[in-house]
Amino acid sequence: NMQKGEVVDTISKACAYGDYDKLQAFVETDPSCVNIADEQGYFPLQWAALNNRVVETNFLLSKGAQVNASDSTGQTALHWAAVRGSLPCIETLLRNGVDPNIADNRGYTACHVAAQYGQTAVLYHLALKWGMDCDTTDRDGRTPLHWAAYKGFADSVRLLLVLDARYALADKEGCTPLHWAAIKGNGEACTVLVQGGALSTLSARDVTGSTPPQLAIEKGHRYLGMHLQEIK
Repeated sequence: NMQKGEVVDTISKACAYGDYDKLQAFVETDPSCVNIADEQGYFPLQWAALNNRVVETNFLLSKGAQVNASDSTGQTALHWAAVRGSLPCIETLLRNGVDPNIADNRGYTACHVAAQYGQTAVLYHLALKWGMDCDTTDRDGRTPLHWAAYKGFADSVRLLLVLDARYALADKEGCTPLHWAAIKGNGEACTVLVQGGALSTLSARDVTGSTPPQLAIEKGHRYLGMHLQEIK
């Protein structure tokens, strides 16, 4: 929500735009500002991480910025870096002791966020390099696989299946990842799920008693629904 032509008059903007000189000046004037949230409640480290500003991230950390500081929603800089797939920043944060398993107020870990934005490379990095569990549930019982299926990110779905994500897991509404892919009419995600082992979930019923093919038809994805019925 920050615009490029703005005057860089806050540490948040200096971090967001990667204005290193301005950042340095702010910290020289007030060293404590590295750990002070802005009016929106967000930390300088979050702005730097969101925009993959590695130099500024390293500078903030060297000046005592708390790597695990979370905003009012419970998100850390790592959550923000996962939004844009800022891998160099993610690596910097992890090497500086960010807890990769911190969940926000809705139960989202950085893996959930990466899946929500289709950042497959981030999922791969967190799972394979840092041994992170990419199959935890949020407050609604949804895993990163539920989210990737819902958003239609087939590559993320594919990777999560390779990482042994529980494709048959039902969330609080009784929906498996295939239910969500069907609801949204995400044909490719449906195909990847079915081919990746989730064939049995074609018959799974959510709390309303509906199967994925039924939900697809009900939501106006008639061709997909019929296709799924056929496979079933």
